[in-house]
Amino acid sequence: MALDMRVSLHPKQAAEIVNNEIVNGSVTGELIDSYVINGDNDKLCVISVYDKHYYRPATD
Repeated sequence: MALDMRVSLHPKQAAEIVNNEIVNGSVTGELIDSYVINGDNDKLCVISVYDKHYYRPATD
């Protein structure tokens, strides 16, 4: 599921915030890979892949 967001931060700052929330804000969040693409006119694209699990309690 893709999620588009618009923020008034530099892309690297936004990526750091997202990374911090996923990795440090959960028990199972793990950064698998991250890639930065530098474009023309100071444009930047940050692609990050995460692994995160959700544990549901067993029901009787």
